[in-house]
Amino acid sequence: MLNYSLFSSSIHFLKVMGYRVSKRLTTRDYRQPGQYFVTICTYQRAHFFGRIREGEMALSPAGQVAWDYWHEIPQHHAMVRLGTFVVMPNHIHGLLEILDSNTARWGPKMRPMAEPDTVQFLSQISPKVGDLSLIIRGYKGAVTRTVREKGYDFAWQKSFHDHVLREGEAERIRNYIVNNPKNWEEDGFYTPDVGWDKEK
Repeated sequence: MLNYSLFSSSIHFLKVMGYRVSKRLTTRDYRQPGQYFVTICTYQRAHFFGRIREGEMALSPAGQVAWDYWHEIPQHHAMVRLGTFVVMPNHIHGLLEILDSNTARWGPKMRPMAEPDTVQFLSQISPKVGDLSLIIRGYKGAVTRTVREKGYDFAWQKSFHDHVLREGEAERIRNYIVNNPKNWEEDGFYTPDVGWDKEK
């Protein structure tokens, strides 16, 4: 369940974008084919992932892990196709499509992207193909483990935001994601840069 005290401005952003803000839909089967706009925040929106410099995102080592592992998801979930994605200082935004069985194409054989234990974080849930919650749980777990191994006291905020794309929304959301770094200080997830990483 979302911590609404920490996500107050995030909720305002989602309302401005026209999203219905609520708990996850109990009537929604998150294994159904469809496009999802996913947002995951760091704990207390700490700037683990990098800094915005002249309107462009400069990734920290932790941010690079978040970037790389997101793009590994289809290697572990053949029913998933990725769309526009961005890593921001304290959150990620991504478009993710769960395909139906007639559309999905099996991708290349899974290759190790890190230590075997890290691969397991993503692959352990692969038999339950297409469940959005399990996909995101595996992604968050793999990122957390690897970033901590690099010496960061890293954590994600509990849960995540998801929005089921309706007809006609895709282009607007893609533009929002692409332009997120340029519009960082006006973003609903913005917090001042107070030092995004503390290595051991």
